[in-house]
Amino acid sequence: PPVNLGLSLISAPFLAPGAAHHVIRSWSGNPLPWDGYDPLFILWYAAGSCALGLAALLLTFQAIRSWAGDGPAAAGTLLVFWASPAPAYAYLWPGFHHVPSMLACALILVLDEAWDRLARRWEMLGLVLGVAFTRWPPNLLLGLIILARKGSSMFSKAGKGSLATL
Repeated sequence: PPVNLGLSLISAPFLAPGAAHHVIRSWSGNPLPWDGYDPLFILWYAAGSCALGLAALLLTFQAIRSWAGDGPAAAGTLLVFWASPAPAYAYLWPGFHHVPSMLACALILVLDEAWDRLARRWEMLGLVLGVAFTRWPPNLLLGLIILARKGSSMFSKAGKGSLATL
């Protein structure tokens, strides 16, 4: 399923050092734990999950700040942190989709905020929506709201002969 592919692609940079350690350990003759995951592998994976969660919070702060200012952005970001299960999943169950899903949604928000400054905005929207969908298909709903907003803007400008600027 696409959810598993997305998790592998987003987590790959953090899994590589743990996997390398895993291979070296098995080649050296050290027995692996019964489940195949030694503590260092789990540590790398959890550290990667926490880094993705932090990136998601920082991107969320950036997107909210552009709309509402520093104070509301800080409050909104704290609410996202405390009201979401993502922090628990980042630290306790890093193999689930919650943290990369939160990052994908934050990317959608940042894309919406930066829309007018992007040269290849429609390609970026397709890429970000693809990543969001591979994380968790309902994430596409957030993207569809933005797509509808941008699409309605496109059609309103099309009547004025400005399709090239979209």
